[in-house]
Amino acid sequence: MTERVLFIFDGKIAGERRFGTYEQDRGDLRAREESLAAWLTKMDF
Repeated sequence: MTERVLFIFDGKIAGERRFGTYEQDRGDLRAREESLAAWLTKMDF
């Protein structure tokens, strides 16, 4: 599972989202997915 997502626009880094280490036993996968989707929407993806 990735801890960092870069949003690249026109060859330049337009944004970065850090999630921290994923731990399966915490069960936070759905929250991470929703957070990423919201961030990408905000970045006009």
